[in-house]
Amino acid sequence: MGALRPTLLPPSLPLLLLLMLGMGCWAREVLVPEGPLYRVAGTAVSISCNVTGYEGPAQQNFEWFLYRPEAPDTALGIVSTKDTQFSYAVFKSRVVAGEVQVQRLQGDAVVLKIARLQAQDAGIYECHTPSTDTRYLGSYSGKVELRVLPDVLQVSAAPPGPRGRQAPTSPPRMTVHEGQELALGCLARTSTQKHTHLAVSFGRSVPEAPVGRSTLQEVVGIRSDLAVEAGAPYAERLAAGELRLGKEGTDRYRMVVGGAQAGDAGTYHCTAAEWIQDPDGSWAQIAEKRAVLAHVDVQTLCVVLEAVAWLAGGTVYRGETASLLCNISVRGGPPGLRLAASWWVERPEDGELSSVPAQLVGGVGQDGVAELGVRPGGGPVSVELVGPRSHRLRLHSLGPEDEGVYHCAPSAWVQHADYSWYQAGSARSGPVTVYPYMHALDTLFVPLLVGTGVALVTGATVLGTITCCFMKRLRKR
Repeated sequence: MGALRPTLLPPSLPLLLLLMLGMGCWAREVLVPEGPLYRVAGTAVSISCNVTGYEGPAQQNFEWFLYRPEAPDTALGIVSTKDTQFSYAVFKSRVVAGEVQVQRLQGDAVVLKIARLQAQDAGIYECHTPSTDTRYLGSYSGKVELRVLPDVLQVSAAPPGPRGRQAPTSPPRMTVHEGQELALGCLARTSTQKHTHLAVSFGRSVPEAPVGRSTLQEVVGIRSDLAVEAGAPYAERLAAGELRLGKEGTDRYRMVVGGAQAGDAGTYHCTAAEWIQDPDGSWAQIAEKRAVLAHVDVQTLCVVLEAVAWLAGGTVYRGETASLLCNISVRGGPPGLRLAASWWVERPEDGELSSVPAQLVGGVGQDGVAELGVRPGGGPVSVELVGPRSHRLRLHSLGPEDEGVYHCAPSAWVQHADYSWYQAGSARSGPVTVYPYMHALDTLFVPLLVGTGVALVTGATVLGTITCCFMKRLRKR
């Protein structure tokens, strides 16, 4: 058998392969998002398109077409980067109004924007790039399906919680006091047939300010991944637990701001955003709605800074009735404010006040009901309101055990619509010393008794001494 000879390729084949490979590197490709895309009627949509592997100028032109489901073979011209007269009649007015437009991101990339989607906008969108290549290689258009969902997102204010007062206005007006909890509820639900997530946030705008993204300051929100985040001014309060947001049931969200401050006044809104995951794994917002929850007024707490207490007459004797009076001055406060006052005593031990906490002697609550504590002497006590801002404590049949340092502790209370009470302020009077003195006759009778006793003892001693000496003498005799 003869020797095998190597097969020789035609001299032109390597060059042809190189040319084919080189041409393959220049194959045009138009890229659009992976579909289908789901968006909601009335909202905006943006569809990107870019071209690669092209020849010619760095700035490429783009044309957008729509194929509706009822006419899948009919291309409707939407908009073009080159021809201002490109749009078909069904899109012409929307393009002129700027509702439908193509925006160039760079020379080879654009985005189609539709401001308010309509049901008839559903279909197959084609992004076409007119050729600038020397040869027709690759793809010159890309297609993506857009499906338009009905708008079923609902947002409204939830009924108010047990705290706060809400007037029957629209939007409602709520009044809370400094230091009180501000609780607001929001109902947010959707019946979209596709799997979506809701993000709900509570925001505040200054009173009477127009509501918009520039004027609405986020307080706190729960994201689509259920993470809770606060706006920058409220981050510290969220971390400290003073600000809370939770989901109750399937569609109710509740925000609680603990320790309301004057700066918390304003108009509160609830914003719900619906998100869907696109086929490429990214999340897109497909709907957003906002509802006014309430106009919130934060009322400054009334100031109770003065409570003056004193002992009537200045001096009290044993067996008499000690009358302690407390006058209260109040600045500010809402209508219907009520005052309560309690009396406390600290007893001295070894000349100094005891480290034991003060004991309640008695008081009158904001509802007018008297409360009796423990009197040091154990005798009868009476407490009463003797004027709009004046309380009195009386200690009957005063005894030495009632000696002590007394003070008055008034407090201001506000009653809410649900009949619960909220303490709006408190104060403490200065000390009032109660010392039961003895009467003048008693002071004379004591020395008399002491003197008589001494005389009797002395006389008995002298008599005993004389008798003792006399008996000794008798024995000697």
